[in-house]
Amino acid sequence: MSSPSRTTLKPIIDPAADQERPKPTLQRRSSASSISSTRSRRSSSSSSRRPKIVVSHNRRLLILVLRYLISQKEYALLRKKVLIKAPASIASNTPTRAEFDAVVKVATWDDFLPASSRAGLRMFLLCNFFLNGYEYAAGRLRSRKEKSAPPPLRSALFNYANFLSSVSLSTLIVAHRLLYRFFYQLRSNLQLPEAQTFRTKYPKASQLFLSPNSPSIAASLAGFALAIHPATERRVTIAVYTLVKAAEFIYNRYEDEGWFQNRPWWFGSWLLFPLTSGQLLYSFIFDRDCFPSEYSNFLTNYSAEYIHSRPIDYPPSLPWPSPTEITDSLPKIASFRFPPFTSPILFPTSSLPLALASISPIISPAHPEIKSLQCALLHPSEPSCLKTYIHYWASELPRIAKFLAAIYAVSWLPRYKKFLADPISAAKHIAQSTTFTSLFITGSLGSSWATLCLLHSFLPRSSLPKSRFFLAGMIAGLWAAVDKHNGRVNFLYAARVGLLSCWKVLKKHRVVRGVRGGDVLLFVVALGCVNTVYDRDPEAVSGGAARRVLASLRGRGLRDYVAEKREREKVKEAEEESVSGSGEGSGSGSGSGSGSGSGSGSGEERGEGEKKAV
Repeated sequence: MSSPSRTTLKPIIDPAADQERPKPTLQRRSSASSISSTRSRRSSSSSSRRPKIVVSHNRRLLILVLRYLISQKEYALLRKKVLIKAPASIASNTPTRAEFDAVVKVATWDDFLPASSRAGLRMFLLCNFFLNGYEYAAGRLRSRKEKSAPPPLRSALFNYANFLSSVSLSTLIVAHRLLYRFFYQLRSNLQLPEAQTFRTKYPKASQLFLSPNSPSIAASLAGFALAIHPATERRVTIAVYTLVKAAEFIYNRYEDEGWFQNRPWWFGSWLLFPLTSGQLLYSFIFDRDCFPSEYSNFLTNYSAEYIHSRPIDYPPSLPWPSPTEITDSLPKIASFRFPPFTSPILFPTSSLPLALASISPIISPAHPEIKSLQCALLHPSEPSCLKTYIHYWASELPRIAKFLAAIYAVSWLPRYKKFLADPISAAKHIAQSTTFTSLFITGSLGSSWATLCLLHSFLPRSSLPKSRFFLAGMIAGLWAAVDKHNGRVNFLYAARVGLLSCWKVLKKHRVVRGVRGGDVLLFVVALGCVNTVYDRDPEAVSGGAARRVLASLRGRGLRDYVAEKREREKVKEAEEESVSGSGEGSGSGSGSGSGSGSGSGSGEERGEGEKKAV
């Protein structure tokens, strides 16, 4: 028998006994060193047969720079689609794909640093394009509405503030990846036996670096890159958003550990909304500059029964108060201690104070049976506060429901595969979410105005002239209990908006003093908390998008490892159930197998229900 010519594992054969044993026995090499040496010899022999690629020094330097900007696949696509079709002078002077791959393979033993640089560059370009495009489109729409000059086209290409924002985000990504990688490897190396001398000589430093939270806390120092961002409301919003997310993840972490097992049935995130609603209504009435403009537009647009627009048959030559003037007159009425209403129809000589002259077109034709000047402003044509509240529900609930139905339908576009797989269940989910959220928003908005009338009928005129607005918003916020099982996202959004508004109000009245760069410090602390929770318990980070972002900040790709783990567990459980079902079916019949399947299904549904209830 002839020995194989192209193998490195030579069989040990006795030539004398070759005829007696036609089947040679091979000696296995199970050690890792022998396998690696075999692979290296194979690669060296195959590489020796391939023609050696010679790259010039200038092209090599160019490729070494390009690998920090573009990956090998991206360069291959760029060369195939663009560079080859370029003029001959450009196509011949650019590196080929083989040259690019060869130089990168030789020069790169660890692609982490170039990959981090590429990720930061991509995020810079994407963020800059998105911000410039959004502001340009919003400016065009605003110019059409106001009939003013549109923004110049160059603003869609370059904006200094957006440029700094993009640099801030890309710097944060690169710095976070490098810091986390460095301290993670440092902690791993200090755990080796070779580092015993260092641990003995520097016990405090070793204790610091060996802490499980050291990579997370050290990587959060990358949050100081937010200081590059212009000191605008956007930067404060980012810091507050991260703070609220950190508080949410910490709550999830303690909840997973069983700290809230004996909580009452009414306890939940919906309790945040009454406080938020009271604060927002107070700032809307007394500190309009501390109230978010988008929230103000929504509040006035869906309060037509209380904030009256110009009637259609009203003469255009006569003035009519704007929604801002109507709401600004409420604190003036409160400053006058809620005076009674004297109808000009019955008493023509009666007049309003000069501070309230702008709302005279609404007050003058008000119904004579109205007793309060505040009620005459909010519902001038109807003396009954209860009937006005019922009319509000009849008119605004369908409008809000249509608006929310469109939003929930659009939110299912990224999940169209799931919708097509089970359209009935998806439509039921959209209808349920629309119904409960519409009841919650309609009730909270309408009850904010109706509760003002209710408190006026129970409280003396001079008691709580300002605080009753906060109390009215707080009582109206109890409508959040209707959507307590599915409205956690809405409650946390309102909490962020209310927290920002409260800070502005306190700062305006000089109750607190702002710290220079305080939003950056707050962001760093919140980022450290988020990183720590994610490293300790990734399942405590709610939302697949948040987990993907945190995994990408560690250089692990945009992957949701929690969802992947759950999918693997489901597949494993399905396989175990199929195996156990077949065994039970062969032994005791199919009845017991179906019973065990239904029991596991009910347990899984019960677990999902508890998670949604939280």
